[in-house]
Amino acid sequence: MYRLAGLCAGYAYLLKKPLSKVSRRPHAVVTPLRRRWNISRRDLIRDRGLREGAEDGKSVVLVPSTEIAVAAAGPTMPIARKAMQSKDHWETVYATKPPTEVSWYQSAPTLSLDLIRKLDLPADATIADIGGGASTLVDHLLSLGLHRLVVVDLAGHALAAARDRLGARAAGVRWIVGDVTTPVLPEASADLWHDRAVFHFLTASEDRAAYVAQARRAVRPGGHLIIATFALDGPTQCSGLPVVRYDVAGLRAEFAPAFDLVAHTTETHTTPAGHAQSFLYCHFVPHPSALMPD
Repeated sequence: MYRLAGLCAGYAYLLKKPLSKVSRRPHAVVTPLRRRWNISRRDLIRDRGLREGAEDGKSVVLVPSTEIAVAAAGPTMPIARKAMQSKDHWETVYATKPPTEVSWYQSAPTLSLDLIRKLDLPADATIADIGGGASTLVDHLLSLGLHRLVVVDLAGHALAAARDRLGARAAGVRWIVGDVTTPVLPEASADLWHDRAVFHFLTASEDRAAYVAQARRAVRPGGHLIIATFALDGPTQCSGLPVVRYDVAGLRAEFAPAFDLVAHTTETHTTPAGHAQSFLYCHFVPHPSALMPD
């Protein structure tokens, strides 16, 4: 699932910790390789009886009876069985375990909320929570009066859990099952792209490049990107899958030249099982001269 990730919060400590200036030190990245996943339209239609919706030639939106949209790769993209296995993995996680028991659970995503408040976005700003899954971030954003929210995740079960939790309020959120290394959001549509623990699951360089390209495509000029990954002293795996750990220079290098790093901070998340996990949060803005991909 895209939302996954053991990152949560040593909340009180973090709110006292100011955002640091951009560091210039060399980076180190641990990179166990894993192939990217691509999911075909046919597989998605077959999954849970989805019906086909609008098609723009590059992506397809499928609208199931649950009102969760599904974004699929275009017809030229090959089917990767590993992709489907990964999707099945995350679907199984959320089908068999309560969202409050997964290692990345946060009752309140305090640091993310603090960073978002500091952006002073208008109430009609479009905020995309990438890998949002069953995260409670959407609940808190709705309570802040923000009403143009999009939650994207690879696992439909995760989104269904969030919708069930929100009840009637879920109708005001757009829910998308999709792979964010492919087009899942309209061009220049997002004022904020927020990702707490998706990017560090991309262990192949081509997947990371595709992710950055899609983020640059979706974030409007003047918009923002908040990315949270495991720090260099964080876990080497999450939910049995390998991850890439980053320092500030390493994460900045991944998003350059499309995005400029504005600020960064760290967080120590305590899992429901009581384990401490180190995370790095970086705030980026689109580079003025970086062209959006076609």
